[in-house]
Amino acid sequence: DKGFKDEDLKDIGNSLPPGSSAIIAVAEDRMLEQLERGIAGYERIAKHAVSAEAAAAIIAEVDDESA
Repeated sequence: DKGFKDEDLKDIGNSLPPGSSAIIAVAEDRMLEQLERGIAGYERIAKHAVSAEAAAAIIAEVDDESA
């Protein structure tokens, strides 16, 4: 689950109009302001905090996939 509830991800998918997409970004607290400026203007922006352990698991999985 990597810190995201299955129901939350399904709700995001179900809320998308056909032909559109969603971006899920994982960012450290120190990068949030910069990230928010970069995505300002999009129709819908939701925030979800994950635990440090969940963030580490996400980063490890990404690192494994890119190796």
